[in-house]
Amino acid sequence: MAGESSAESPAESAAESPAEAAARFEAELGTARTVFVMGADAPAEARELARRLGHPLLAEPSSDARWSDLGTIQGYRLILQAPEGSPASVLAGSVERVVVAGRPTLTRPVQQLIHRQDVEAVQYAPGGEAWFDHRLDRRQIHDVLALAQFAAMAPPGWQDSWTERGLAAQRLIDAALTEQEALAQGELSSVRVAQYVAETVKTPLLLGSSSVIRDVDLAAVLNRTVLGTRDDARRVYAMRGLAGIDGNLSAASGVALARSTRVTALVGDLTFLHDINALLIPSTEREPDLDIVVVNDSGGAIFDQLEHGAVGRREGQAEAVERFFGTPQTVDIEALADAYGHDYHFAEDLDSLGEGLSGLEDRVGIRIIEVRTDRSVLRDFHARLRAAAAEL
Repeated sequence: MAGESSAESPAESAAESPAEAAARFEAELGTARTVFVMGADAPAEARELARRLGHPLLAEPSSDARWSDLGTIQGYRLILQAPEGSPASVLAGSVERVVVAGRPTLTRPVQQLIHRQDVEAVQYAPGGEAWFDHRLDRRQIHDVLALAQFAAMAPPGWQDSWTERGLAAQRLIDAALTEQEALAQGELSSVRVAQYVAETVKTPLLLGSSSVIRDVDLAAVLNRTVLGTRDDARRVYAMRGLAGIDGNLSAASGVALARSTRVTALVGDLTFLHDINALLIPSTEREPDLDIVVVNDSGGAIFDQLEHGAVGRREGQAEAVERFFGTPQTVDIEALADAYGHDYHFAEDLDSLGEGLSGLEDRVGIRIIEVRTDRSVLRDFHARLRAAAAEL
């Protein structure tokens, strides 16, 4: 099998940069239609190798590979969800190999790609992965030369085809969000809020688990140099696979204190409430500099977009599904901010949200920015978006 032998020892090949290793062996690599799936904490050399070999990057926000200047594929989830027979589905169906780097956890379409019977998938784990479940049906590759041999060179036009479909997918997503705002008479969509915050903040960004990080994964085009910000200031953090919706505010506070910089946390209302006592700062401790954007849709949105949502639309089932999975709440977030002694800002539109996030150099301590949205429209929004993918 490709990648199981080489002329160099793993130690020697690991000492080389991916570009150097690939350059020496390009003539021997052959070609394959490979994609690199980048999950949380993906090793940097995997993305560098993908670029060298000409393969597309399907990168989750917390992979540190989602940046537009790295050639990541925009709207990749929509490409993988495109109806059978569409150009996008034909492109996705032509994938032969998948390199998984880090922990991808966000979407079923990505997991379905990784586990397709006609696709050979490997896990790149240069130092071994303590989290890696050996029951998973993919083998590990530990050194970059073996990874290059497995991935091979991209055939002509492979990267360009994915980039073109990705740009088309992003246009569809943006158009769908504009349509949704028109239908809602200007009321903000949670997806639009997530897109806006992720694309515009100049600080490190922590994304809450559940819907928020998936919304960013779907819609946001991330750039490492927004308004002249340093590259390292745009790091994206997430607690996916670690603690669910617990502890996200505490984690964001820890990042702010450890880095001695202001941090933005983008969370849903339930994620916010599950760690509300992180807002209680002992008088002996330094207060973190933290903006907390709360997308308040009065409950949990994720389950309505899964099978639970279909059950909730059956006769007589709506109340039970809403109770146990929507978990509705009517907490006064402004009152909570006041109780803990923190600044509060209500954002009724994107201009107001931008105002709430501005003035970083003049602000210290914790500020809570609330945006209210309607989760009941999301299932239909995503259904329309998947139908529109037939145009890709």
